[in-house]
Amino acid sequence: MNEHRCILCGDVGTVALGIRARYSNTNAAWAPNLDAWLCEDCTHGGCEIEVEIEPTSDGRVTTRTLTHRGSIVTQLIIGTGEKVTPGQGQLV
Repeated sequence: MNEHRCILCGDVGTVALGIRARYSNTNAAWAPNLDAWLCEDCTHGGCEIEVEIEPTSDGRVTTRTLTHRGSIVTQLIIGTGEKVTPGQGQLV
C-alpha cells in the first residue's frame, strides 16, 4: 500500500487536497486532486493557501503545490479526466 505523507509535517497523510472550478449550479468544470496530502493534525490546525492563476490554451490544468518540504506538480487534461503527475506525486 502506498502511504501518503503530509506535505507540511511529513506524518501519514489521510486528507487529499484538491481544487475545482464550479458553475453556479455547483457542477464542476474540472476538479483535479493535487496528489498532495495533509495529516489530521495539520488539516485541523489550519494553513495558509495562496492561489495564483494564469491563462493557458493547452487544454490542461496544471497545479503546483509548494511547501517548505518541496513541490508537487499535477496536470489534468480538461474534458478527459486523465491526470498526469510528473514525478508520480513525490515531493521534489
